[in-house]
Amino acid sequence: MSLTTKGYREREWEDFPALRKVLEDKPAAASSLGTTSASDNFLVDLVRLTEIAELANKYQAEIEEKAISVGHEDMCEELKRLEGFFLHASRLFKRTAEDIARLYRII
Repeated sequence: MSLTTKGYREREWEDFPALRKVLEDKPAAASSLGTTSASDNFLVDLVRLTEIAELANKYQAEIEEKAISVGHEDMCEELKRLEGFFLHASRLFKRTAEDIARLYRII
């Protein structure tokens, strides 16, 4: 069963009814999400890379065991790239949280 458009919007805003009254019909600012192509953006990457990170953590022993046969340097570079994404994401989320905190302190 899929949600209707109205049902989706209700779920999307359920924790933020006051903000919904002001923001619901406003366009989202894509620039802060780091759009990389027409169909791929930061939020899509976040879900995809979180799944990869969870798999890497779950199967750490297999990664260690097969790192040499699949390319040790490549494996390390990819893990560093994954780490870098999450470091970047954490800075973005921290900055966003600080901006929101500043907003509720001034209103």
